[in-house]
Amino acid sequence: MNIDELKKDWKSQKTPKEDIGIDQNLSSRLDEFQQIQRKTRLNNVICSILFVCSIIFLWCVVYFMQEASWWVYSGILVLSVEMVLGTGFAWYRTSLKKADHLRVDSYSYITKAIKKLLYRKVFLRYIIPVYSIMLLTGINMVYVDVLSDFSITWQLMIHFGVSLAIVFFVGIEFWKRLKKQRNEIDPMIIDLQVIKERLE
Repeated sequence: MNIDELKKDWKSQKTPKEDIGIDQNLSSRLDEFQQIQRKTRLNNVICSILFVCSIIFLWCVVYFMQEASWWVYSGILVLSVEMVLGTGFAWYRTSLKKADHLRVDSYSYITKAIKKLLYRKVFLRYIIPVYSIMLLTGINMVYVDVLSDFSITWQLMIHFGVSLAIVFFVGIEFWKRLKKQRNEIDPMIIDLQVIKERLE
């Protein structure tokens, strides 16, 4: 079922006395939801390609290294795992099938849409921080071997500098996503929950 059919189905379930403003709100919110899903899918495709290329590059570097230590292997393994897991969790945000029937699945579709939007909050608050910690861990483990010829002072300075830079850029991205969540996603969740209650 496409979005236009879902909108028509919603209208068919209302009584004539109900405010047509709800129709407009449903139409607007479903359009916004679909737009968010399309943008998310595009971002996921780009990130997936970049992650695959990164993983291949990292393991090629290890392959051509003359003597890669346990730190290098472990660090790149951590980086590879966090990229694969991060990609899987990211794609789950868009894994929503269209409803096949008008009446029954209108409610089901909106319910699943709400769950996907709520999952974005989980992804932002828990998965991204864990992803960032794994990223820091993997990079610093590799640097233990790469910087082994440097003095301990330089090693600590480089470890701290790289970690600080990663935290800074991840922090900016986190803040942007949090702002979007509060300004766009949360109001959409509230409106769709109201519409869901009217369908019950």
